[in-house]
Amino acid sequence: MLVLNIIFTLYIFIIVLIHQIGFLINIKVNKKQYMFILIYFGIAYAFLASQIKPPPLWDLFHHYNEIDRMRSGGINYALTQGRYKELFIINFIYYVVSLFDYNNLLVFITILIEYMIFTYITCDLKEKFDRERNTIAFSINFFLFFALVNIVLSISGIRNVFAFSIASLAVYMDLFKQRKGILKFLLYILPIFIHPSTIIVLIARIFVLTPKMYKLAPLLIIWGMFANYISKLLESSSIGALKTAGYLLKLYGEISYITDNRVVIVNVIFVSIIMITCFYILKKKHLNYTNGQLRYITFIIIYLFVALGSLQNVLIFNRMLYGLAFLILPLIHIILQSLSTKIRTLFVIICIVFSTGMIMYQGLELFYAITYYN
Repeated sequence: MLVLNIIFTLYIFIIVLIHQIGFLINIKVNKKQYMFILIYFGIAYAFLASQIKPPPLWDLFHHYNEIDRMRSGGINYALTQGRYKELFIINFIYYVVSLFDYNNLLVFITILIEYMIFTYITCDLKEKFDRERNTIAFSINFFLFFALVNIVLSISGIRNVFAFSIASLAVYMDLFKQRKGILKFLLYILPIFIHPSTIIVLIARIFVLTPKMYKLAPLLIIWGMFANYISKLLESSSIGALKTAGYLLKLYGEISYITDNRVVIVNVIFVSIIMITCFYILKKKHLNYTNGQLRYITFIIIYLFVALGSLQNVLIFNRMLYGLAFLILPLIHIILQSLSTKIRTLFVIICIVFSTGMIMYQGLELFYAITYYN
């Protein structure tokens, strides 16, 4: 085990270094090579993350306890008394993990799936945008992903990031790639039964249906003022997932005070910059954007309106950044393609400063949590 940990750690450091060098020089790697680099990176990261012993305050500690209860109570407990019995997807995953005497398998599976989704979107974009001036976009996306997805909470609160990764894949296939078929609809619905917070993605998607709906989108910025009424309405529902969503909405509002305000301020500034850039792109009529790209940018603007509207419930705002970590992947390519050289350079610097600061902060947070409780 120790040998594997060392090998995987060295591999991660090498891949991080390669992406850092990618800011300075054009590293020519084809789609297939890059796909294998990211797949192995995902396996290494998931394996190392699964070795972490969660502190008592982490959600993961309680997830492991739930798996232990399933292991003792069996399928009957999972279906009738399980903590997430209303959320059948995550409940099923917990039950499968309980069949093995290794709770850490939960972290390995969920994080591996998240990084496979990241790999799929990134490599698909490499085929579309693999030009010299956009090479830097892959390095930006790599580090922005870690900055936004939150290293600590992606391991501790696994359900959120896992659910948003699948919902974001639905948006990518639906709007950006303009895919037809039932799969994209399933990818919108199934994550709700992992974590109900992904209902936000469906709401934002509805506002992209018609131009009239899009014009109403700015009103979403005040939705947080009605959060208490919305939570009561959802809790009164007979549908388990909606009832859970209402409970979580109320809960997040009650415990938002524990969030570090410095992180919130930095995230709000970055989100605002992304929104301004999106509006700027939409006004550049002379650029030949596809219909899918325009609808995708419109969706992100609406999604960020909802995010900014949730600042009264800061934990919801932070969790919406998990979705942005995946949603931003195609957007970075479009932005770098659209901006002038000077503005593009400024935007790249902002992304580097933001991702460096957030990753360092999260790294210290992870180190403190592990060393303090162990």
